[in-house]
Amino acid sequence: MLLAKPIDEISASDIEDLIVSGVPEDRHLDYKETFPGKADADKQKFLADVSALANAGGGDIVYGVREKRDAEGKPTGLPETIIGLEPNVDETSRRLLSVVESGLDPSPIPKVQLRTIATVSGTVVTLRVPRSFVGPHMIKESRRFYLRHGAANIMMDTNTLRSAFAGSREWSDSVRAFQTKRVEEISAGEMPGRIALPCFVLHLVPFSGGAAEFWIDMPKIKALGAMPLDSSGYNTHYNADGICFVDPHGRNEGASSYVQFFRNGNVEAVVDASWGPEHIPEPREFEEWILKGTRDYTSALQGCGVSFPIAVVPSILGVKGRMSGNPRNDFGRARPKIDREILKLGHQVVW
Repeated sequence: MLLAKPIDEISASDIEDLIVSGVPEDRHLDYKETFPGKADADKQKFLADVSALANAGGGDIVYGVREKRDAEGKPTGLPETIIGLEPNVDETSRRLLSVVESGLDPSPIPKVQLRTIATVSGTVVTLRVPRSFVGPHMIKESRRFYLRHGAANIMMDTNTLRSAFAGSREWSDSVRAFQTKRVEEISAGEMPGRIALPCFVLHLVPFSGGAAEFWIDMPKIKALGAMPLDSSGYNTHYNADGICFVDPHGRNEGASSYVQFFRNGNVEAVVDASWGPEHIPEPREFEEWILKGTRDYTSALQGCGVSFPIAVVPSILGVKGRMSGNPRNDFGRARPKIDREILKLGHQVVW
């Protein structure tokens, strides 16, 4: 499945394998012999293809591949051969991206991407349509909504549209639900690294992880590596949820930090946040952990084909009765004690 691979890593051998293996068109894959033309009818058909994929979880359109035909001359959805594209590939690619931006409402987020691939049989272009965060998408001129169903595009009816609009709100609900569930479990000691409280927790929840068929490549994550927060080394092990990188040198025979990659693309990074019996680190320490974790772990997720947006959700657990930073503030007065066990620091979305 091409969609499981970052578009920048798709090679000629990947395209050739589609032909040799006879990979059929499906909900996430479409073959086209040529680029769409400039006529209005061609633009509308192209926009239907793009919007249908964006409204159905994303996918790839591979231009420059001929399909096999049945006895009646109808395309079967099975790739036959690479026929290549016309010489002015770059110019046409830019035109198609412009058509998407101007022809769909709203424009897909993340953006549609194109990759030109030279094979021994000719040039092929893969157009990547990510699962969109802001769907469903309508073709402006016709005011129609399409959905990819199997290997075909269908018009969305009222019920399907209602579900699609509701689905755009489900991600934020799932982010909150995941954070709440894991915060409760971590507070109860249910975590792979056995870190003593208080601790800082950083959750990353990619929008693409909500797709039922989406799983990240655990061996690839292992090969990329992921340093736990505030750590200089780690041990790695697979578990029921995915893969975990742990710095084992912590308090009370526990760990000091870990980062867990879940199979659906969610990430959980936890680090010891104790500054003695009464204090936790200063705010700037937490800011550095948020910035470092966001940078490092989104990079690892991108390396496994995860696309933006990604929600970044920090929290601090087990802090009731403690003070942040030095015992006294700049005016010599004692710092106030925190009045709750869990501090949820809000969340940001990385695009």
